[in-house]
Amino acid sequence: MIELRNVTLGYEGIDPVENCNIKIPNSGVVAVLGASGVGKSTLLKGIAGLITPKQGEINKNEHKLSMVFQENRLLLTLNALENVMLVERDKHQTKKAYEMLKLVELNGNEEKLVSELSGGMQRRVSIARALMFGGNTLLLDEPFEGLDRDLRIRIAKRIREMYDLIIISSHDNDGELFLNNDEALFCIDIQKISNI
Repeated sequence: MIELRNVTLGYEGIDPVENCNIKIPNSGVVAVLGASGVGKSTLLKGIAGLITPKQGEINKNEHKLSMVFQENRLLLTLNALENVMLVERDKHQTKKAYEMLKLVELNGNEEKLVSELSGGMQRRVSIARALMFGGNTLLLDEPFEGLDRDLRIRIAKRIREMYDLIIISSHDNDGELFLNNDEALFCIDIQKISNI
């Protein structure tokens, strides 16, 4: 279980997440809901350990986290394969990197510079890089921006098989795409869990 106890997260005097108390199960699909600017990305970054809480604590137990950021964060002077390999210390894992790019349907584009790829293709490289990192928990911040619905569905189903827990922030209810037949979506409304 990932547990946040009385957590406040923010930047430079702005605290979009205040006095947050939530318990996230060890498995399943969790959707973080809320309008733009209310703290969805801030919450994910806090869970990932990229923002230190101003107060409270976040207990992640045995979760090994990987994250797809809202921004692609790619090195434009490297090709798709090289960007995916940035998170892998063992440089003999090239075969796995090819597999991750195939999973997001970029096979045949591995050697292309990222700067030559479309916005949607760049988005998929950033997803493949997070998958390459591995772990048992995947944090997704607006992961499918620029991708058509059919492609979203195909990629989501493949990703779901790889992780125990997926936490997704999305304006398009993309959390439902990851569900298996017997699963229900666990929702966190960030406006309701802050300031309580």
